Amino acid sequence: MPMVARLTRLLPIFFGIAIAAVALYVFVSIRYTPIKAKELLIKIFTIVFGVATLFFLLATVYAALDSARPEAVELMATFLLPFAAGLAITLACRAVFLKNHPAYKLKPVRAETIKEPIWKRFVRWVLLQR
Repeated sequence: MPMVARLTRLLPIFFGIAIAAVALYVFVSIRYTPIKAKELLIKIFTIVFGVATLFFLLATVYAALDSARPEAVELMATFLLPFAAGLAITLACRAVFLKNHPAYKLKPVRAETIKEPIWKRFVRWVLLQR
């Protein structure tokens, strides 16, 4: 029962994240495209949930190795589970997004500009002037 009580304390955080996600999606969809908005949300959520999962994983391992209080391990594990689930859901959404939009798997590449040396351009200009 204490674990459920702790999980209910995380609900405002997830509601805030959901409201921010909706606002960001609407803003980016209006400004750019819905596909770009989805791509941006996936990137942001991967970073946010990844950092939070890593933090709580390290805190859980530290509390387990310290072994002074088992309640600390339970507390950190309670916070770890929802963020790990959020990361898993985000990665699943990313997989579905890439399946439906395979062009986004390719990273943009800079165009290669080919500039001839100035002396070659000068020679061509001199030869064309005749």
